[in-house]
Amino acid sequence: MSSTSQYKDLFNGSYISNPVYDHLFKLIIIGESGVGKTCITLRFTDELFKLNFTHTLGVDFKIKTVDIKGKKIKLQIWDTAGQERFHAVTTSHYKHTHGVILVYDITNYNSFLNIRKWLRNVEEFGREGAHLVLVGNKLDLESQREVTYNGGYQLANDLGMTFLEVSAKEASNIDECFIVLVENILKKNPDDLRILNDIQNLATVKK
Repeated sequence: MSSTSQYKDLFNGSYISNPVYDHLFKLIIIGESGVGKTCITLRFTDELFKLNFTHTLGVDFKIKTVDIKGKKIKLQIWDTAGQERFHAVTTSHYKHTHGVILVYDITNYNSFLNIRKWLRNVEEFGREGAHLVLVGNKLDLESQREVTYNGGYQLANDLGMTFLEVSAKEASNIDECFIVLVENILKKNPDDLRILNDIQNLATVKK
């Protein structure tokens, strides 16, 4: 990022000079209500696990900075915060997204079937070329499994995305699902990454 520019951070609306990161990526985590999206997000950002949440309608943001391949990456992670229960997820949720984590519950087959619905929303409202990861959550409830590992793997393979099974409760594979997504974004060539930084919901203003 150029030291001769200022950047407007979407998260707080303020302008910052010389940001202390190399890239800022917007990630969204989507799926049916109850699959554990917020649990996954909180486990990654705050190393916390809670079974019950009190949501207010709106988009919930979490921020985490990670070091990957020698680069400091600031992640803005958008959670639907319960909006999906009321079919209230807006198109703005998908705009300017670099990476998408699509989550289903391995103990709920319907949540798996609805992954294609969520993917259609990404394709319709999201940024072309956004990287995708399919995540089957609640691996700790193996005895209640309704979706086989092979079923999840085959769907991800058919849709051209990375696949992992995770447990937010046990912190299993949580970091990996975010890291692999960011690594896939970073595989773009330098020119592509410059374009990403220009459209990542930051406004670049010359001094």
